[in-house]
Amino acid sequence: GGKEQGSGTGGSVRFPRLNASFHLGTLATHCVVPVNACVPIPMRESGPALSSEAAAIIGCAGQTGYGSVFNTAQVEAGSVVVVIGCGAVGLCVVQAAAVANASLIFALDFRTERLRTARALGATHTIATEAGDVEMRE
Repeated sequence: GGKEQGSGTGGSVRFPRLNASFHLGTLATHCVVPVNACVPIPMRESGPALSSEAAAIIGCAGQTGYGSVFNTAQVEAGSVVVVIGCGAVGLCVVQAAAVANASLIFALDFRTERLRTARALGATHTIATEAGDVEMRE
């Protein structure tokens, strides 16, 4: 957890104010987060509308990919985007770049199945790379 800043009423522990952004990283089984970092999962009669696994991908890779495109790179319509690696985050970057109407979206990976998925999610071009070390070329 965080550093203690004294005790609250009834012996509870108070923690320092959490950063109000999504700059939360943890591999813990439980984590305290600000309310604005939480998204309710809709319920159905049979239970949650999303599995824990699907919610975890959306909550991590989805936000990272979307934030990379719209907040960090500020991709605009007509932009050219290159995605190196088509794992969970990379595929979410491909999707977000397509939503941003990038004119060219290049997806690079050494796994052909990931490239097929990237194409289905909006990549305009896919490039199969070689697995292993990359040599410096002049």
